[in-house]
Amino acid sequence: MATAKISILTDEISQDFAHACEVAAREFGLGWVELRAMHNKNVMSWDAHDIADARATLEKLHLRVSEIASPVFKTDWPGAPKSPFSPKNPQFGADFTYEQQDELIDRAIELAKAFNTPYVRVFDFWRLDDQAPHRRAIDDRVRDAAIKAGRKGVTLTLENELACNTATGAEAARLLGTARTSSIWAAARRSGPRWARASSTGPASSARWPRTDTRARCRSRRTGASRAARRRNRPARAWPA
Repeated sequence: MATAKISILTDEISQDFAHACEVAAREFGLGWVELRAMHNKNVMSWDAHDIADARATLEKLHLRVSEIASPVFKTDWPGAPKSPFSPKNPQFGADFTYEQQDELIDRAIELAKAFNTPYVRVFDFWRLDDQAPHRRAIDDRVRDAAIKAGRKGVTLTLENELACNTATGAEAARLLGTARTSSIWAAARRSGPRWARASSTGPASSARWPRTDTRARCRSRRTGASRAARRRNRPARAWPA
């Protein structure tokens, strides 16, 4: 069985980026982190100074970035009834409209290049009570984003979020099969805290899904680092070696 690399969202430790990275590297013994927010500022809004400071901290602690944990497609689908899961207040400093999603995708790709990671997390829009009238258009939107990212050497990782249209492993497998592109993987999430990641080509994860055209399947591998993270209620994530 292939070994897995363990990663953690820095803001799950602290909004103080330097402190979070120090805990990840020195207390948890990790070599990888995910970037979502720092100092209550979403990663998509980081300016050149923020990026430079973050890179300096990562280099100092010998940490690498496993993924840009973007909020791409974590918004309401236009033309549909407002989702009951749509939050009243911004989450993790992300307050972006549907009209801004193309701009966000471009920005996420830029950030991936800046932090030398090939992965950008995305979602599948806030969950609708009835997806059927909109499902094909949503699938096309996600697929087009994956193709666009793939042309820039970036792979999207689709997170199955309970509040979004892709909430389960089965729904993720369906979307992967519909996407028909290697530029999108699935990021497995349990109903509880997240601690593992998976792709359609076989990295480690927390669940097993049915085999699809894109071979969506997952395996679990827990290490001492991930156990340490769980003891501190910090969701750790598993990535391919």
